[in-house]
Amino acid sequence: MQEIKEIVSAFGLKPIVIPDLSTSIDGHLDDSYSGITSGGTSREQLCQAGQSIFTLAFGESMRGAAEKLQQRSQIPYEVFQELTGLEAIDEFLQALIDISGNPAPEKYVQQRRQLQDAMLDTHFYFGRKQISLALEPDFLWAMVKFLKSMGCNIQAAVTTTKSPLLSQLDIDSVTIGDLEDLETLAVGSDLLITNSHGASISKRLGIPLYRQGIPIFDRLGNGQSCKVGYRGTMQTLFEIGNLLLEHEAH
Repeated sequence: MQEIKEIVSAFGLKPIVIPDLSTSIDGHLDDSYSGITSGGTSREQLCQAGQSIFTLAFGESMRGAAEKLQQRSQIPYEVFQELTGLEAIDEFLQALIDISGNPAPEKYVQQRRQLQDAMLDTHFYFGRKQISLALEPDFLWAMVKFLKSMGCNIQAAVTTTKSPLLSQLDIDSVTIGDLEDLETLAVGSDLLITNSHGASISKRLGIPLYRQGIPIFDRLGNGQSCKVGYRGTMQTLFEIGNLLLEHEAH
């Protein structure tokens, strides 16, 4: 979320984030004790939301909220289904160029070149790998699109509830289920992608686990890990690529 705010601000725009978890559960220390989290979106900011020039909604589950703002305050909106992957980020930055009238800052031009080089370096390790995932619908969509863009095959896709996105995914099927379904469907995969509760499945099947989603409680620094934008996509590429490389070595 902090990365998204920084990207939007770099175009000379002032983002109002609802909810702004980047200042409330970002792992910071306050000078005094409070029984509840500090920071987040203020009441004043919420009141200003109806005066915004544009709404950027992230994930299909946020479409309804964007539509409400449009109906009540005539604010145009656009829904971005993912912010991981070259094409998705290009579309996001183009929208910011159109809204602000400003060109893309040079640092993102440079990050894009770095991502292209990273994709070239890592695609050897992604090609035709069998991946099984269990994630919430919006996150499942984003990860499947990203992995397929890198040449992976989706062996199994499990999610928690129905979503309009699921029928649009370019894969054989999506299972509405839980981690028990993932364990059954993922046998023989090269990689599992789900939250920390998938660790025991990873151990039983002998398949490496890339932790994504909520909760992640058995890794340090996850709250500071960036998975969006050009920079976050590079980090994701290297993390998954290293897991696949290490598994191949064994």
